[in-house]
Amino acid sequence: MNIVSRFGILFVSALVLLSLSCGGGGARKLMRVEIYFDGQATDSVTTNAGTQMQFTAKAFDSNGVEVTGDAAFIWSMNSAYAAADVGTISADGLFTAGATAGNYFQAIKLSGSSDGATDLDEVSLIIN
Repeated sequence: MNIVSRFGILFVSALVLLSLSCGGGGARKLMRVEIYFDGQATDSVTTNAGTQMQFTAKAFDSNGVEVTGDAAFIWSMNSAYAAADVGTISADGLFTAGATAGNYFQAIKLSGSSDGATDLDEVSLIIN
């Protein structure tokens, strides 16, 4: 094998490695999920008993780029609190506040998964 052929193989190999390290090849791994309310990422909200709030979910890959279309989300409530007290959340993120005023730490939970990676985000509630 002559020097030109060896250089060509080395050059192509370097390009492949660079492409993989920059996210050019293979799946983007999920890095984090975030809960949004009124267009802003949030970790706590204040509401009144019986009111409804629409939360949305977003997922981001390891490069900080939003993952769209292939992320799956599951909304849930912290089982440490009674639903009648803190409230309920639907599969699409519609929260209905419960009847009991109080501070509920990490009451709303969002689990997200994409390409075999998962993450969890939580929101604390203050119900007046």
